[in-house]
Amino acid sequence: MKVREWFEENKTNLRLPERGSNYRADAQELILPFFEKEPDWDKFHHYFFPDGREVYELSLENAEKYFPKSFIDSFPNQDVSKIMIQNIMFIKNSNGDRFDPLIARYYPSDEYSKNKMKGIAYNRINEYWSGRVDIFTYDEHHFVGFLVNDGKIEETVRYGQEENINARTLGDCRSVTREVVWTSGSPGPISEDPLGLGVTFHSIIIAETICTGSMGELPPTGTLYIDGEYYYEFGTGNEGCSDCNYIIPIISNPGSIILNQLTNPCASSIFKQLMKASILKSSIGNQNQTNAVVQLLQNANEFDFIVQNSNIASGANAQTIPGIFFNTQTGKNEVTIVFDNDYLENATKLSIARTFLHEAIHAYLLYIGYIDPAGSFNLGLVNYGASNGYTNANEIHHNFMAQYVQAIGYSLFTWNNYYGGTSNIPRSYFDEISWGGLSAKDIQNGQYVWYDSFKALIEVESERLRVHQNITNENDDNDQAKGTPC
Repeated sequence: MKVREWFEENKTNLRLPERGSNYRADAQELILPFFEKEPDWDKFHHYFFPDGREVYELSLENAEKYFPKSFIDSFPNQDVSKIMIQNIMFIKNSNGDRFDPLIARYYPSDEYSKNKMKGIAYNRINEYWSGRVDIFTYDEHHFVGFLVNDGKIEETVRYGQEENINARTLGDCRSVTREVVWTSGSPGPISEDPLGLGVTFHSIIIAETICTGSMGELPPTGTLYIDGEYYYEFGTGNEGCSDCNYIIPIISNPGSIILNQLTNPCASSIFKQLMKASILKSSIGNQNQTNAVVQLLQNANEFDFIVQNSNIASGANAQTIPGIFFNTQTGKNEVTIVFDNDYLENATKLSIARTFLHEAIHAYLLYIGYIDPAGSFNLGLVNYGASNGYTNANEIHHNFMAQYVQAIGYSLFTWNNYYGGTSNIPRSYFDEISWGGLSAKDIQNGQYVWYDSFKALIEVESERLRVHQNITNENDDNDQAKGTPC
């Protein structure tokens, strides 16, 4: 409420001053037309910059949108206005009871990142998210941009007008020309509204100066020069403009959420490959649809899946921690998957990929039970267990998960074609090892005790033993394994 009251009182005066340490009146930076700002006060992210300053970030649901032309080109024939996110960041001034705003705009660069836009904020970018983050002042002067690849800042971007394309730069920087586009809410001719969105498109050619890497903890001055002068000076908020209605605050770099906490480099790489598995398509049942397992991961926007490795006392290859943890820093619930260290040291890549998909389904079933306990999916799972006399969640999950065996097998087959590096493996083999964790639940008197679903779908005992042995071969990376060592 304090932020809202301050904004309502000051919003008509939030313009950059003619002079001041944080603005060069003669700079040729990109300046968009002023867009009205309507924050959604009911939903916000609350966090702190590393120096302790408090930040409130809220959604802006305005008809006016700004797009780099490259963003439109990345998603042809799609309404990009529904893909990008624009928020307003209120940064508390440490020397006064004020909340100077910046505009943050987020543009994904691939389908995975598009699916992970829900709830995005400046301090909580998914570590596998790729795209562009642009920061503007409240009155639409371009402040700074970041090109992000897998959650890491690879380049910083500053915009100038076209006449600055011959700008001299210092450091590892380059200047190129780009087209930028913005839309207004009023309908225009088809030439200005090619997708028929009921808006008018406007565009200009600008100079885009790109420097490798991030700007460090706090953005320095002097990274980029125009004709020997600083192109843009980032203000301290304290010098030269103490009585300004609007002071551009210093910002930190965007922050990413570290989901992949595996210390085993090979396993970490496999997790990354599967998390960004938009390449995985399923034709099971003659349906050309996104693979079911990948959908489970990508649709769980309210949860983060954390992956770690440790010594598991039970001797299991991996386990999904049953409890749900709410992370106050990210504002999301977390499900944690833990891999056993010995298993990661000995198993093939194929086995590790299979185990991750297996545990991901466990994680998703926990997620469904938490967010929608009275929903049809979770009630069906509970009724499935009750009708079959299963008394614990592990027994219910492992029998129920038999329906995903073909989806796991197809995922492994496709993953192996792209990343596994092993050829001449029969297609049926991937389905067979997908029973890993779903075949034998125990050994009694030297005999395997099979899960009911495994017994029902593989009726011949010799076939059960053969399939289970294939799973063991991959777990142990013995001479009979078809996968490659991790």
